[in-house]
Amino acid sequence: MYLTSLGGSIYQFVVVLVIFVGILVLTGFATKWIATYMHNQNFNSNSNFKVVDALNMGPNHKLLLVKAGKNKYFVLGMGKESISKIGELSEEELVEGDPKTSGKRDFSSILKSFHMNDKVQNNDEEI
Repeated sequence: MYLTSLGGSIYQFVVVLVIFVGILVLTGFATKWIATYMHNQNFNSNSNFKVVDALNMGPNHKLLLVKAGKNKYFVLGMGKESISKIGELSEEELVEGDPKTSGKRDFSSILKSFHMNDKVQNNDEEI
């Protein structure tokens, strides 16, 4: 009797585990499908609006560079409950950069900057 109840418990555990993993997989696929659908809705190639650049200024605050129409660029400040027009730029005023490398540094350069800051602080303490 003990073996059958142990076997039944193991069987129930395996069934619940399979159902749980199945629900996780289905949730992942559904989330990916919804994200793709929403991305396609928001970034329609026929749209007159495009977010060119964004800068996070803290929690719930961003600066956005938005292209409207063919050659109008607006700088918008976006807060938790409001959006404000900060200014307008022409196409000549924009700075072109490589989006793959802008703002990114490799780990060794970050480590070197910390190492150099540590040396500067130690030199200041010795003086």
